[in-house]
Amino acid sequence: MVQVPDASIAYQVVGDSMLPIFEPDTVIICRAHTQDVAQHIGRRVAVGTVEHGRQLKILHQGSRSDLFDLISLNQAYPTMRDVKVEWVARIAAIIPADEWRIIERRIQVEAANGARLKKPSQRRRSV
Repeated sequence: MVQVPDASIAYQVVGDSMLPIFEPDTVIICRAHTQDVAQHIGRRVAVGTVEHGRQLKILHQGSRSDLFDLISLNQAYPTMRDVKVEWVARIAAIIPADEWRIIERRIQVEAANGARLKKPSQRRRSV
């Protein structure tokens, strides 16, 4: 497993909106959210906005100090101009989709094996 100090949340890419940079099911582990947005200008980050929700974008300064331009990783999507960003989170690690599937499968197998090896009285009963 990947250990990332101070990481607080992981996001899984859904659909093809992040192509060609991130394929569907890629997992992106981010550090804790911060409201100090300006220090992340020019970086690929996760951002939270009131109007557009959570996004993974390249952050640029907007037309005013409290507004930002959010550049899409997939060039098929337009740049979002002058957006009020509530928080930003730096990317700490990226787990490719195929590696994530291996990790998920290993966890499922370990859980199944763990349940099978317990005494019958300790197994969780289905209702």
